[in-house]
Amino acid sequence: MASNRGQSRIQQLLAAEQEAQRLSMLRRMSSGDPGANVKRLEVDTGAKIHHLKTEAGMVSGDVVTLLLKLLRRITLTVCIEESWNQ
Repeated sequence: MASNRGQSRIQQLLAAEQEAQRLSMLRRMSSGDPGANVKRLEVDTGAKIHHLKTEAGMVSGDVVTLLLKLLRRITLTVCIEESWNQ
């Protein structure tokens, strides 16, 4: 269950990053006062970065746990294969 939750959170992070990139592109293409656009983009980008860092902090434990489980499984598989080959 933890790995599914971790994968779901990673997908959410990727979606948020793509949305931030999309918004950034739209802001660059918009007309009007360039100074106001730049300031608004800086504020929006800062908020998105903060959100991504928060989300990454929430899933980092799940990601580490998932990676450790996979490493243990691979190590066990290699040990079993080596014992069969001897």
